[in-house]
Amino acid sequence: MADGAPVSERGGNDILERLLGDTGEPDLILESARTLGERTLKPLRAAMGEGMSHPVSIDLGEVDMARMKQAIGDAGPHDAVVVAASANSPDALVIRVDPLAIAVFINALFGAEPDAAPQAIDRDLSSLERDVAGLIVQQVATAFNGFGQRALQVRFPLPPVQSGEGLHKIVLRDGPAVKIEFLVETDPQPGRVVVTMPQRILLRPREEAGADETAQPGGRGDDWSARFSEEVMRSKVTLQATMPLARMSLGAIAQLKQGQTIALAADATAQATLASKNKTLFVCEFGRLGQHYTVRIKSPWNTEEELIDGL
Repeated sequence: MADGAPVSERGGNDILERLLGDTGEPDLILESARTLGERTLKPLRAAMGEGMSHPVSIDLGEVDMARMKQAIGDAGPHDAVVVAASANSPDALVIRVDPLAIAVFINALFGAEPDAAPQAIDRDLSSLERDVAGLIVQQVATAFNGFGQRALQVRFPLPPVQSGEGLHKIVLRDGPAVKIEFLVETDPQPGRVVVTMPQRILLRPREEAGADETAQPGGRGDDWSARFSEEVMRSKVTLQATMPLARMSLGAIAQLKQGQTIALAADATAQATLASKNKTLFVCEFGRLGQHYTVRIKSPWNTEEELIDGL
């Protein structure tokens, strides 16, 4: 049976699936969906609070059973939608952000008055608004994904945000699903972030978390995982520390000569970054210990904060 197709034992009749869900136990499905939504709230609130000029409230809204083909059926032309794939499904998460939620986060990111009521966007999304919507979706997908054996195995990076005419290009397979809604700033009117996911994805990682691992011939899956991780941890990579210089025009750079001295910014030594294979890992600062120059790690590199600074 193809993923998302109606269950063959029911003769392809989706009425029973609509009423009972994929397992025939609607209470179990709704309980699992609500538990997932509540567990997602804490990391989602923490992630959404970073880089904001004022706090944004996020609460769990409606949790209900749905159909995958209806995931964006009620989406407006100015909604932002991303279909996130996982190791088990090309449509593990359908994340939809409405125009009011996008406006709330834009106000919080760029320092609008906290008491000023945001206005829902009633036109095609600009490039900046798409970037902000993409940032919201990234945080939602990361919170839903989790980690360890219970992870949904969402594939990152996520595809680009679709909105307007792009919504017509999204094709979803049908099948029983759940809809989990998050309310953003409920006063005076809430913005909404809606996540729709197949019931088989909701239930499978929790019911079969260790099934495939224990089926490995010659030993348990966690043993192989430990051995593989140990080999990875012993592998060596080249680290490169970079310290920023002062900004210079192209004309000034063209006039540089051998032996010329370039003045550093006053805080240059505290803005160094440590990278490996073109991926920035840590924020560092240069220093000196005895006769040796050193690089001291200050904090992990925050990709989301860098994205916000670049907007």
